[in-house]
Amino acid sequence: MLTWNRGTEFARKRTDAEKALIGDDLRVSYHAQCDNYDRIGTVFYVAVPKGTTPTAATPRVTLLDFITPFSSYWRGGEANYTFPDADLGPYAVALADPGKDVYLGIGGGSNPYRGDPCDSHPEVTPEFRTIGFKYSMSLVSTVALTARDHDVAGMISGVRETTNSITRARSHTATGNRGDIALVIAGYGSAAGGEEYSNTTVTVSVNGTRVGVVLHRVDCVSLEQDDPDGNPGIFRNNTAGNPRSWCPGGLIPSRYFPTGDIAGRNVTVTIGIGCRVPYVGDSGYRTSVSRLER
Repeated sequence: MLTWNRGTEFARKRTDAEKALIGDDLRVSYHAQCDNYDRIGTVFYVAVPKGTTPTAATPRVTLLDFITPFSSYWRGGEANYTFPDADLGPYAVALADPGKDVYLGIGGGSNPYRGDPCDSHPEVTPEFRTIGFKYSMSLVSTVALTARDHDVAGMISGVRETTNSITRARSHTATGNRGDIALVIAGYGSAAGGEEYSNTTVTVSVNGTRVGVVLHRVDCVSLEQDDPDGNPGIFRNNTAGNPRSWCPGGLIPSRYFPTGDIAGRNVTVTIGIGCRVPYVGDSGYRTSVSRLER
């Protein structure tokens, strides 16, 4: 097990036996353990040559981000929450790559404070009081793996972007001269008018041609019943007068767009965000872009 960034990121190498079991589904489980705020978390992986140990600075691929639910509970049913399943089939072959060491990671953390909901419980360890969160993650496979190109390149991973046009370029080795672009994006910033309170249109272009549009409009109503302690107003009327960029207890999933024919060319990806700049306060769009070959 590797621990990075002040104990808020954890990664473990998949064994060959584990990689042989990988299919197309990923389930993320989170043990709330007393943190009465909604915070961002992430699931990622790092692929390195056999026998190499990655560091926090090693390029990574973001699989998805998620937002923790509010919780003031330290044990029992209210302190446990399982996120909706995330379909990460397009990454399955890369996660099962027998030619590389693959480290699967989860990151998050919180901001424990004196007098927080866990402070009075002697069962809570000093380590938890320092970090604030306890995570678990399972890979659940229900569909057999289909062999294809293993190559995935992380172009951006968890970068807070503050402009309306983000461009990255990478070369490729796709023998079929085709691929997919994976995008994970959401707005953050809790000041009045901040980007977490937004409904946004995001465009994806490859080599100057638009290949997809994301109507970044989330509806949180289905998650209110599972949120143990939060402000119920967050979960209502989200596609009208109470817009949200994300929901507590929800996923910010990977979305996939075809590259089209990339024969003989680098892959240049441009993400367009349909919001006026400059953003309010500390707002920004946490953005991850990957190129998957096929």
